[in-house]
Amino acid sequence: MTAVHPATWFERRHVVVLFLLTVILAACGSPSGPSPSTTSTTTSTSTSSTSTSTSTSSTSTSTSSTTTSSTSTTTTTTPTVTEFYGTYNITFTKVSDSGCDYPIAPSGQLKLSGNPDGSGFMADVLDRGSVREYRGGTMNIDGTFTGKGSGLAIGFTGGTAGAKPEHEFVGTIDGTVTGNAVTAFERMTLTVGCAVNPQSVVLELKGTK
Repeated sequence: MTAVHPATWFERRHVVVLFLLTVILAACGSPSGPSPSTTSTTTSTSTSSTSTSTSTSSTSTSTSSTTTSSTSTTTTTTPTVTEFYGTYNITFTKVSDSGCDYPIAPSGQLKLSGNPDGSGFMADVLDRGSVREYRGGTMNIDGTFTGKGSGLAIGFTGGTAGAKPEHEFVGTIDGTVTGNAVTAFERMTLTVGCAVNPQSVVLELKGTK
């Protein structure tokens, strides 16, 4: 049997102890199992920037201007022709006579009447107690007038009998009133009373009221 040198044994024991310590330290410092892989987790924080758009509503205050409307009432006055109406004292003048030798008086009257607007116009010629009537005409705003007539026309027999209606006529009257004066024309066709019928006679009537 080979004798072991004390120093050599001690050295061997020391090596074994170091080995065991190394194993123990390795076992304690390094856990069993796979080495964890270091995962670098990058957390991307997405910051949602909420842009709050504050819309400032500009309130436009409309100031209502109260306008006081002055209502002007215009009264329209319809022109009237009443100023032309009335009774005119006239003289007769024979303008023409186609062959009847119609007698005329030196003077008489002309009466004009009707509605304010000129409708319903009437002209009455007073001649020696007889009246020649003209109707169906118009008095105009400028003072002119027209009318139509028919009936008896005064004549003159002379002697004690005096004037009497011995003629019949159809005809027209037309004229103009200016201020207080009138000028008119009777245009008559005598159908009875002349030596030969019919005959035409035109008389001018002038006067004032």
